[in-house]
Amino acid sequence: MRIHSKVINRTTLFARMTLLLCLSVFIAGCASSRGVVTKSFYREGDLNIKKIGIIPFQKVVSDDPSQKFMRCPLCGTILRTCELKNNPEVTIEEFFTNGLRSRGRYIILSSERTHGIYTRISSSSFNALPQKVFQEVGRELDVDGIIAGYVFCYRERKGYPWSVEKPASVTFSVHLVRVDDGALVWRGTFDKTQRSLMEDLLDIGSFIRQGGKWVTAQKLSEEGVEGIIETFPGLD
Repeated sequence: MRIHSKVINRTTLFARMTLLLCLSVFIAGCASSRGVVTKSFYREGDLNIKKIGIIPFQKVVSDDPSQKFMRCPLCGTILRTCELKNNPEVTIEEFFTNGLRSRGRYIILSSERTHGIYTRISSSSFNALPQKVFQEVGRELDVDGIIAGYVFCYRERKGYPWSVEKPASVTFSVHLVRVDDGALVWRGTFDKTQRSLMEDLLDIGSFIRQGGKWVTAQKLSEEGVEGIIETFPGLD
């Protein structure tokens, strides 16, 4: 009788462990792109983009420090804002440019190539809609698409990898504009403040990748860029 009871207990324990493992894998898969939201505005086979120019990413800031949300200058989406010290837009732009270029799908012109033309056209087209400015820049660059990025929040971790007073927090958006007709064909946003596993079990995938540590804003930005690029048009 005791032997039979031990067999049942072991079987039950194994079943529970298997279920827990499967659940963890499932949750990790669901959480792999947590914080990332993307949307496409084109029909399949209707993209017609091979060469892309990336204009300098920009910070979106308010003169009122109490303002917690700002409207995206390009798509109008309302996104969370926070402090923007130094030049985080440069860091995020570099991550995105390198990540997209490494996929080998598109010919990429970095902001080093596009900066001068964008500055000249945007300064002489002060009242023009952003998409019209990007379209004109793209035509002069002889590219099929223009990527524009905006950074709304980049708060650095206050504390250490194993203990924090305030966790890192990052919000940014990336847009793809087709030069041919000036249409916004794709948008990706990342909005995330790191939380502990106890606070958010659904984010176990990110928690495992980060080694259970409180990461820096730079590391959080890398995660966001990776998640957004996974959904970029033409890379599937």
